[in-house]
Amino acid sequence: MIVNVSRLFAALGRLETEVIPHSIEERVSDLTESFYAAVSRRTPVDTGQLRAGWKKAILGRGIARVGIVSNGVPYVRFVEEGTPTQAPRGFIALTLRDLRAGRL
Repeated sequence: MIVNVSRLFAALGRLETEVIPHSIEERVSDLTESFYAAVSRRTPVDTGQLRAGWKKAILGRGIARVGIVSNGVPYVRFVEEGTPTQAPRGFIALTLRDLRAGRL
């Protein structure tokens, strides 16, 4: 078997600079969107403010791609973790568990 080394290196270079970073970008985007949709859907609703507070952002390129899902509503922690007079809801932890288990 004869291998053209320069063609092999060119193919490997393309894999490293185009294929893998693109795959990573797609995967980060998909996971961020899935988590955002699931956590939004699971967020308890009283006034709707907590559910409406979810925001998502996807930053960077290639292997430096990062997905961020956040909620700036001041009481999100109390609803998630509970208080001395309110039971924890655990909707964020449940969504993270599902994400890690590949169920999203």
